[in-house]
Amino acid sequence: YGFMNYTVQQELKEKAHFSGDTVVLYVIFGNVQLHLMDIDYDLRKNDVAVINSGVVYQINGGAGSAVCIVNYSADLLASLYGSEKNLFFMCNSKTDRSRSYGQIRGIFQEIIREYIRQERKNVFRERSLLYKLLACLCEDYLEDKVDGTEKTAAKNS
Repeated sequence: YGFMNYTVQQELKEKAHFSGDTVVLYVIFGNVQLHLMDIDYDLRKNDVAVINSGVVYQINGGAGSAVCIVNYSADLLASLYGSEKNLFFMCNSKTDRSRSYGQIRGIFQEIIREYIRQERKNVFRERSLLYKLLACLCEDYLEDKVDGTEKTAAKNS
């Protein structure tokens, strides 16, 4: 879709690289290692992590693993949120046990169901799910880098 997209990949092996997009990683099954900002995270089935734009990261999926990766461009986030700076999300189910992550997991399960329906794909449903995920992230996981306070509503909501 240009400004946002998703992919499902098995046993993903990536070299460390820079991301200009905000990336949301969901482990469908198996074990996945995420190297992010000099920290290794061992993610398992149903774990979720946001990779904020402007950082270097690496994903290594173990044997039999599968992930769903959603990308949101900085331009899309700036146009929707009305901010010139990069948005910063605090979302990592491996390190934050105070939240249930149930809503995000449910949205990812809907995205995966839509992915499986290849023959009967509905572009509008896919796009609406990507926006639904972004709305959840902005409502519950968005932080202001400057003062550390959480933001709870997008500009155009």
